[in-house]
Amino acid sequence: MKHSEKKRTSKTECLNPIEKWMESQRNIQIGYYIKKHRKLNKLTQEELGKRIGRTTSSIQKYESGKTEVPRSVLESIAAALNIHPIYLLDSLGSCEYLDQLEESTVSFLASLGFKIEFNSVTDTVTMHFLDQECIVSTHDAHDLFRNIEYDASYRLRSFIENHSSTTASI
Repeated sequence: MKHSEKKRTSKTECLNPIEKWMESQRNIQIGYYIKKHRKLNKLTQEELGKRIGRTTSSIQKYESGKTEVPRSVLESIAAALNIHPIYLLDSLGSCEYLDQLEESTVSFLASLGFKIEFNSVTDTVTMHFLDQECIVSTHDAHDLFRNIEYDASYRLRSFIENHSSTTASI
């Protein structure tokens, strides 16, 4: 077998039976929330699909839990439904999403010259910039990181909408 002909192993093929069941339950729960919020927005599956560039069949599979929703698609669905992606996730997925978001925000701040240090013993975060230092509670730091993400997302969307030559109907 040539290198290019290697069989791809899916994520679920590597899971034990309990993990597979948990994954399927998670997909079902996420699908339930997608359907709930789609209906609250009075959209059909076809309308939601058009807004995010997916087929009606894909939306049906996501809502039934038959197909795992990729993170990028989940974010597109959330944007189309005017909600934060966290409202579409189960509790475990919410924690994972926030952890990834926090890591991204800390990396972004580091690229701007900030140094962020977490201290789990004192439950504080120390932030350094140039010759200044600030120590805050972990809770306050999480709030700051979320605000940075929301603000950046809002400003980027506004910029794109104002400078776009074509506008999508979202």
